[in-house]
Amino acid sequence: MGQNGPEDVVTFKKLQRDYAVNLSPMHALLSSLSGTSTDDFAETKFYSRLSSQLEVFKREHLPYVHGTDRLKIKAEFGSIYVENVPSDTSRVGVVEDTLSQTADPKNQSGQARKQPLMRHKFIPISRGADGWTAAFDSISAESTDETYTLGIKEGKNHILTVIYDRDLKFSDVEIPPINWVVAVVKAQRPAGTKLRDIDFRITVCSERKLEADEKEEVMKSANYEIFKTKSIITKQPNGSQGLILSNDYLKKASFVRHDKTSIYRIYNGNLSLQVKEVQKYDVRGTRFLNNPKTFTELQIWGHFNGKDDEELAMPVARDLWSATKRLRPHINN
Repeated sequence: MGQNGPEDVVTFKKLQRDYAVNLSPMHALLSSLSGTSTDDFAETKFYSRLSSQLEVFKREHLPYVHGTDRLKIKAEFGSIYVENVPSDTSRVGVVEDTLSQTADPKNQSGQARKQPLMRHKFIPISRGADGWTAAFDSISAESTDETYTLGIKEGKNHILTVIYDRDLKFSDVEIPPINWVVAVVKAQRPAGTKLRDIDFRITVCSERKLEADEKEEVMKSANYEIFKTKSIITKQPNGSQGLILSNDYLKKASFVRHDKTSIYRIYNGNLSLQVKEVQKYDVRGTRFLNNPKTFTELQIWGHFNGKDDEELAMPVARDLWSATKRLRPHINN
């Protein structure tokens, strides 16, 4: 969160379902986000956390569990909301400690609590991201791609994500990354605004991608072979817009989306800016998927070797923080 210290005031405003988080207008502004400071308290705190987690990575990394030594650091934009708020006013340090504890899977119990704990949620932006081109002086196009993604419900709170290419041929199965750092940064709400806050989340993770031989072995298993042999999503006939979902997956499907992805190099080629033009279909109650929700997703990312000296990772992290605060004012939500 953006603040000068743990004693800064935090207030909560009741919304229809959750609470909006508002930081003290006197102290809590992320001054570095507006370009007036290069030594923001939240930024310094993030680097400290990253430093300690890199030591954990070096100590605990196992190639067959976490993949390669290469770590991805990425930034996404959204808004922070909380639930189960005990009081309308608190302090930054108290809120941070509580939300950190409740976000840790080790502290989450399946048993119902008499007094639910305060938790946060990060809602990605779904519009207003088309102003990104004005944020950077030098941008070079790197690649474009077009994919379809099918989410399939598999057990409680588990989604299997299947990727198809532009021709709806099976391409890959997405394996969730393993996160080493997740920093959700709260920016001050401008006075008088009625729009959502533009906050951001920085994640450092191990990407787990199947190599060619591993993918071939996995695809031979009974759970995955069907995605190569059966057309689960198809295009509508006669060139009509929309998609058709297989009857067998009408109740199993969680989401279907069509992404057109462009990747650009920024910051002298040290970082990538990913721009996704998304069409997301409502899969409830019908196999004929029409009238998708359209929006743009932005993500800035870079890589570094988690086993190298910390001095080699920190410049990438600093560039990412700088690029994120440069892009943020150009997002209108």
